[in-house]
Amino acid sequence: MVGGKGLALEGRSPGSIRAESVRRARAALFVPTTSIVTTTERTFVVRSQNGRAEWVDVRKGVAEGALQEVIGDLKAGDMVVRRATDELREGAPLPSRAVGAGGNY
Repeated sequence: MVGGKGLALEGRSPGSIRAESVRRARAALFVPTTSIVTTTERTFVVRSQNGRAEWVDVRKGVAEGALQEVIGDLKAGDMVVRRATDELREGAPLPSRAVGAGGNY
């Protein structure tokens, strides 16, 4: 949903919908659903900050297949752990394989 465009669904008759383009105030950022950690206290992703784990609080937006929109202190290009858990402590060193498109975490 880059460029601030999304879809809104409007009900018509039972069993049918019409999709309409809607402008959004901000561009949307998507991460793999496996990058999002939800605990009883918070929902966050783990960003790589100088090779160390940084927990970044997010809110979930719309889902698009295996991707989830996230709203928080992230920007396009930030590297996040692909398979994050709360066992990956803030400040812990991250192996290079943990972040980016080819991560195994």
